[in-house]
Amino acid sequence: MLQILKYLLVIRLRKWVSKDDYLAYFLLLLLHSLGALFFYYYFEEYKNYIFLCFFDVVAFNANRVDSSFLKLSKNYKVILFFEYIFYLLPYIIVLFLKLEWLYIVVFLLLNIILINLPKLSFKIISYPFDLFNVFWHISFRKHKLLFVYPIIFTLCYIYYLHKNENVLFFGLLLLTLVSIIATFERENTEEIIISPFNSEKYLFFQLKNTLINSSFVLFPAMFLFLILNLEMLVYFLPVFVISITATLLKYIYFNNIMLQHLVFVIFVVLLISLFGLPLLLIPYFYKKAISSLNSIKYVSN
Repeated sequence: MLQILKYLLVIRLRKWVSKDDYLAYFLLLLLHSLGALFFYYYFEEYKNYIFLCFFDVVAFNANRVDSSFLKLSKNYKVILFFEYIFYLLPYIIVLFLKLEWLYIVVFLLLNIILINLPKLSFKIISYPFDLFNVFWHISFRKHKLLFVYPIIFTLCYIYYLHKNENVLFFGLLLLTLVSIIATFERENTEEIIISPFNSEKYLFFQLKNTLINSSFVLFPAMFLFLILNLEMLVYFLPVFVISITATLLKYIYFNNIMLQHLVFVIFVVLLISLFGLPLLLIPYFYKKAISSLNSIKYVSN
């Protein structure tokens, strides 16, 4: 059973890192443990929110595709129980050190209930996204991004109780990540080549698509922020700028997604540290994106 648990853990980590990259495995586990470290130092203030980490296990259980294989083992529920306990182990250790036995029992009961729940088949949700870029739909369904909104609502409730603006900034960070995920997907080059639009118009429709769909993503949070803290609305403008920039960088580095990631991270860091000065680079990014699209579209010539 230990060998099975090891394989299950490695398979889950393989979604984020390459095979046999044990340093990356260690860093991911360390990052996972930082959340538990936060609860350890601020336990009295936030102990009632420690169960939020269980949402990750719930989402993983809902999306797993290996259930039919695990059921070939008569002990598959025991395997699932210990697998999920391992994922939650940093938080359970915190509860153990704080002598919160009731919370530990609740974690165990939640795991037992989860692995005994019947598999639910959800109706496919029709998202209101503009279809010029289908990867918005694909990303939301593939990564179950709709589950971000319960987290946003919870963060807004925490802000309502404690008036800590950092909570809202964290929610804004989550929404920013959601609004750029589709830009890290790629259409086939053939789709660009056979498109009836020239490079300028193709990029225009992509940028328009980004603005429209980002608005759909951000609107529920904008409504809540309007009620809770009107001044926070101004911070939604950088989210649109970051989404537009991510789209431009996608086409500048269409054939090198790693370089796109790197330049995007550098841009965001400089945007924050230099108080928006890198915004001056956006016209340059636009011209580079047009040039890159031209090289793709007319490569056959």
